[in-house]
Amino acid sequence: MNNIYKPTKANNINQLTDTLKLSQKEKPASETELLSHQANILNNLFENIALEYLTNPPAPDRYAESQQHWLALALKAQQLTTQAIKASASVDYMNHLTPPPPPPKK
Repeated sequence: MNNIYKPTKANNINQLTDTLKLSQKEKPASETELLSHQANILNNLFENIALEYLTNPPAPDRYAESQQHWLALALKAQQLTTQAIKASASVDYMNHLTPPPPPPKK
């Protein structure tokens, strides 16, 4: 298993987005492994975005604009997390419905 698919606990939004980009380029052992890893990264991204907003509040004159920006980013990460989890569950479900292919003829 590639190191890219281990659970990610990066402390910084840039590291998380870089890890997400790398995960899309690497070939996973399975689709569900890739989706699970991406859901983990996206969930961490959501948490980091929310934490960044809460720990570094915007200046009062830019509060509404900044609040909308951070909220939009956090909700998009949360939406993508949910989509990755649903896709992973769908792949698992379809894999259980479909019998494995026969071994290749020699």
